[in-house]
Amino acid sequence: SMEQKTGDTAVPATTTAVPANVALAKRIVEEVFALDLEESLSGLELLATKTLAPLPEPQHAELEPLFKALWEYFRGVELMRQGDFSQTAEYFERSANAFDRFGFSELRDLSIGMHAYSQAVLMLRQLNFGQALDYFAKVKSFLTNAGRFSSRYQSMIEHMEPEALVAAGAQQLMALDFANAKVLLDRAGLT
Repeated sequence: SMEQKTGDTAVPATTTAVPANVALAKRIVEEVFALDLEESLSGLELLATKTLAPLPEPQHAELEPLFKALWEYFRGVELMRQGDFSQTAEYFERSANAFDRFGFSELRDLSIGMHAYSQAVLMLRQLNFGQALDYFAKVKSFLTNAGRFSSRYQSMIEHMEPEALVAAGAQQLMALDFANAKVLLDRAGLT
């Protein structure tokens, strides 16, 4: 069994990985989130090159995972905007875990909210309406916890959620499943 000794330098795996330069990490996040969504991936790559190259190796090694997490997040958003929800879950899961390790709880919750949204759409496409509606409820709660980072995605999701619900409701009408169609169209605000 592993005993905890006083003065032991071993760090438990649950400890938050805080970069040596917390201010730099925060500035990186601010710069990337200030970009237009269409420019976020290319802007992130430019920022990574500009920021990481001059850093001494220990600091470079500590900040590189932050850039990877940001890339994973924005790649997931890009796929979502293209309507490709098949891979978004893994991108958002990896970014949520990395943001959590850095202590960026708002970005973690933003990633979890976007993950829940992509899962909701996949559930609708698989005609699993109960789970889809549960995921949509989770989206709202996690985006609320994401604070100021959620504002740019709130409007995107407010436009996409009714479209997804209407599409699923239309499918149920065509299948003559009026009970499910009514539930979906009610949620979309169309009845």
